Amino acid sequence: MLLQQQTPEDKRCAIAATVDRIALKIRKLTKRILMDWRLSVLAAAVVVFMIGLLSFAIWLVVMIQPVNRRSDERMLLTVPVGSSLGQIADRLEQSGLIKSKNAFKIYVQIAGAERGLKAGDYHLSAQMTAGQLLDRLTTGELSYFTVTFPEGTTIKEQARILADKGLMEAPTFVEAVQSVGFYDQYSDLTSAAENPEGFLFPDTYRIAEGTSPEDVAAMQI
Repeated sequence: MLLQQQTPEDKRCAIAATVDRIALKIRKLTKRILMDWRLSVLAAAVVVFMIGLLSFAIWLVVMIQPVNRRSDERMLLTVPVGSSLGQIADRLEQSGLIKSKNAFKIYVQIAGAERGLKAGDYHLSAQMTAGQLLDRLTTGELSYFTVTFPEGTTIKEQARILADKGLMEAPTFVEAVQSVGFYDQYSDLTSAAENPEGFLFPDTYRIAEGTSPEDVAAMQI
């Protein structure tokens, strides 16, 4: 039996079929490589994103911690009416109450408390965390202290009690109650500056942070 000889057309078709098969394999291989490459890029992007997110979280946690845990000094911070979050953060940073104004702004925004910030006068400390500062700034109220002046205490002893509460420096209270000018508003107490102990009533008082020495003395008259 004689084999049928392939015509040139048959050879061309066979070659074309072989080329098509090779091309198909190349396309499949290329597609697989591209898919693997895309997955690798995606995986790398996810890893980079997670590292960035973790770094940001660590930075934020560090930045919202107290500036100085050992500081018991209180300072007056006034928040004017209409102050924005940025303006409040600037004041806090300039006063040394926070480590980073940007971190504080981010923290407030994450907490959803930006609209809850209230104007007012606040006595704050560098030992407060961002969370504690935010709590104070959203209540809009000053802290009150219960102060007891026992019977028989001298002016200097009362001044020390007030200082121990962190309400004021002891000398400022002594100076206020010994000032003749303070008693000008009381016509029957013109000589009180010489012996103020006899005119300041010993009792228990509720005194707000930021109360002036003169106002504390006025409570006792």
